Order: sequence, then structure tokens, then C-alpha cells
Amino acid sequence: MCLEDRGTEVVLDQATKSALVQKHNYFRRQVSPRAGNMPKVVWDDELALVAGKWARQCVVGHDENKARRVPSLPGIHVGQNGAFGQQTFVAGVQTWFNEVADFEYGKGETTEGAVVGHYVQLVSARVQRIGCGQAYCPGYNYTRYYFCNYAIGTYSSDRQTPYAKATKSCAHCPGFCDSSGKLCDCGGKICLNGGTFDISTCSCSCPDIFSGPTCETLTCPSEDRFYCGEDSWKPSACDKYGILAAVKCPYMCGLCPD
Repeated sequence: MCLEDRGTEVVLDQATKSALVQKHNYFRRQVSPRAGNMPKVVWDDELALVAGKWARQCVVGHDENKARRVPSLPGIHVGQNGAFGQQTFVAGVQTWFNEVADFEYGKGETTEGAVVGHYVQLVSARVQRIGCGQAYCPGYNYTRYYFCNYAIGTYSSDRQTPYAKATKSCAHCPGFCDSSGKLCDCGGKICLNGGTFDISTCSCSCPDIFSGPTCETLTCPSEDRFYCGEDSWKPSACDKYGILAAVKCPYMCGLCPD
């Protein structure tokens, strides 16, 4: 967050934030084939703060993944979508959804070289929270820069199947379906620190050293596992694999104090 701003912040009022959340959820309801596990997204102020900072760099492109991390979401991979030049932020979100024209569920892009990553991020079943920022950048390629950050972000394995298809919406979360009958409403709950989310119960299964409703509580073991520091488990693994390495080697990775 120490980058020097090039553009000017465009403050998003509550109406705009609500419109962005509603637009995301609207598109998430429209997926075809139907999604059995599509979460209803909510707004996250910390994600928005980081997205806005990057928007003010006035760059047509993405920042590094590690730059998107926020303190309130430890161990969470954060994704990002960007749009440039549209008259409104909602119009920018529309361009991301429009990529569906080149997308086929189970296959990914239908035309070689087609861009579908923004659509995949928009409709990913990993996402529970979004936060967005806008900047005014006169003198750059565009005057309006829009970015949304997503928790949890997509992975390459999501490119063909960003959600689980089903014959009926909410098939995987029958007890938590929203009023539309199409989205799983877990209130934006995310499993931290490498936890696994069960959308059927809106609950988390936590790695050995974490506990709590969202895997937020750390209990340090007496020592790292025997292989930490050797071969493929050298300190460089902490940066390469993030929380996955830290859970196994919490002292080596600095998660637990020496």
C-alpha cells in the first residue's frame, strides 16, 4: 500500500457499492448451466481499499497477488478484475460478464486467444466477498480506471468449471438458499488460513493448527514437522506455497514465534 498515487480517488458512495454487489449477484444468478453452489457475495471494505489503491496507479493490468492480501483475511488468495474507460463502474462489470459469449462450461474459452478470465472470476463459486475501487486518471490511456478484488480468487483449475453445475440452483446448499432461489447465502463467510468451506452447512474445516468458526485461532505446535527446511521444504516454500507451507512449517515460515 506504499505506492504513490498517480490518479485521483473516486469515492464510491453506498448506492454505488450496493449497485456493484447487486450487479455481481444478478450475473451470478444468470449462469448457464445452473450452479448448485453459487454464493451470494457481500461487500468487503478492506478489499475495496486495496482495489482503490491499485486503481489510482492508472495501469492497464493487474498488481501482484501478494499486494492484494488484507490483514482481516489471512491465508486468503485474492483475485482481481479491471475495466477501463467505461462511463460507469456498473458498465465495466458488464464487460466482464460479456466474455460469456466466448465461454463454454467444461471447456473454457471457445475461441483460441479469447479472454474469459474476468467472466470466470465474476461467476466463481469460490467468491464470497468483493471490494472495488475507482480512480480518475487524466493524461493516461483512459480517464476512468475500475478494479474489483475478490475473496477468494480463482485458480487455473477454475477456468473451465468456475462452479458446480446442477439441475437445480442451490442444490448444494438447500438450507441456505437466498430469496431468489439461486444463490447460497452464507453471509460472506470465508474459511481463513487454509480452511475448507462446506457450503452445504456454511461451515469450515480447519487445518490442524487452526480452530474457530472461520479457522481464525492459531495454536502453535511444539515444533515444525521433521521435513521442514529440507529438500523441497526449504524457506523459499513459504513464499511459493503460502499458507499451505505455513501450516506444516509454522516456525520456519514465521507463522509461530521462535
